[in-house]
Amino acid sequence: MDPFLLYLLKVSLVLMLFFAFYTALVRRETFFRFSRVYLLTTLTVSVLLPLLPVPAGSIGEIMPGMMLEAVPVGQAAAGVAAEQGPDIFLWIRFAYIGGLVVFGVLLLRNLILILNIRRKSRLVSLQGQRIYIPREPIPPFTFGRWIFIDRETLEKERADLILKHELVHARQLHTFDIMLTELVRLLLWFHPAVWYYKRHFMEIHEYLADRTVLTGNADPATYLDLLFRQSVTGRTNILFNHFNKSLIKRRFMMMTKSKSGAMASLRIAVVLPLLFVSLAFVLNMFTVPVYAQDKQADEKKKKEIQFKEQQQMKEEGVFDKVENMPEYGSGHDKMVQFIASNIKYPELAKKWGIHAVVYVQFVIDEKGNLIKTKVLKVKGGYPDEAGKKPEEGVYKEALKQMEAEAVRVIKALPEKWKPGMEKEKPVKVSMVLPVKFKLDDKKK
Repeated sequence: MDPFLLYLLKVSLVLMLFFAFYTALVRRETFFRFSRVYLLTTLTVSVLLPLLPVPAGSIGEIMPGMMLEAVPVGQAAAGVAAEQGPDIFLWIRFAYIGGLVVFGVLLLRNLILILNIRRKSRLVSLQGQRIYIPREPIPPFTFGRWIFIDRETLEKERADLILKHELVHARQLHTFDIMLTELVRLLLWFHPAVWYYKRHFMEIHEYLADRTVLTGNADPATYLDLLFRQSVTGRTNILFNHFNKSLIKRRFMMMTKSKSGAMASLRIAVVLPLLFVSLAFVLNMFTVPVYAQDKQADEKKKKEIQFKEQQQMKEEGVFDKVENMPEYGSGHDKMVQFIASNIKYPELAKKWGIHAVVYVQFVIDEKGNLIKTKVLKVKGGYPDEAGKKPEEGVYKEALKQMEAEAVRVIKALPEKWKPGMEKEKPVKVSMVLPVKFKLDDKKK
């Protein structure tokens, strides 16, 4: 899979886990500050965590190279060679870039709208605070340290409560949360959770502002009435509208709700470790162990050999994961097509219905050359049918022929690779390509 698309998939899964935890255990509680910190942290971690390398062998095996997608030989090889249509990942990339451009333009338009409102507004000082009064009636909102309240709202009774409310947004830098969400939404515009993140950020911001206003000398009934009258004015602001009716209803509920107690905190504390265990599992899904240990082999000795081989490669300056992994000249799909078209299923293996996965390791050097090709491991089998069980010598010979054929075709790849890059320098990178020999039912 395309490395960037794989990154997007990882980010999507991590974000989905974090968001599921929030909606299940945190959203309905009154831990507003914790909720804000949680949303900010998980949004940032979701984007950055998949960029970190997963330690090799983190699930009990040594990973001596970057695992590529398996190449089918036999049951699907003809389909790969003949039906290799347009590169689906190319179309996905086009669609992704299209969405990125659309939502980038919308974000830029909104920012320009805010700047235009500020440019056309009159700056006044109210209760020692700098306030922008727009020419046209719009709902009050805050962007960064800029507070916008129209004249009609300022002339209302208890307008000081609205000002106090907006000051909380300005002083606690709530705009930072919204802008961070907007930037992540540009990256993951297709993911529903990102859209809900913004909605929940806006909820938390209002809960925090409401709590600050009500902890002062404000009469709760007067404040609730003010919010209700503000929500039924019919005026809307597509940028920062905190007075829509659905949000007002949720704010009413939170203002009248009893504070969450110790039991709610305990539930979060108990489930939070499980969240990180699930997170580790999701990230490890993308690190496939190369070595399927032979049942009769000495596992301790095998791991020692693997470890020595890996250490030797490191001493030679060979990486197994870098910032930008090597890419085959015309793309992974073309490489698969070449291998599937040129590889031959050994006749001995065909006769006995023997199937196998041959793990071929090779190194892509700094110039994009494929070197040091060898078989890491072969894992085979045969049909459990009467009269179809080959002798041990026949079985081993068939596996050797499969190994030799996989290595032959991989060495014959006609194009150079784009070398791997680490800190903007080309480096040697170890790769592992599984070649899957398997016959369909008719051939068996």
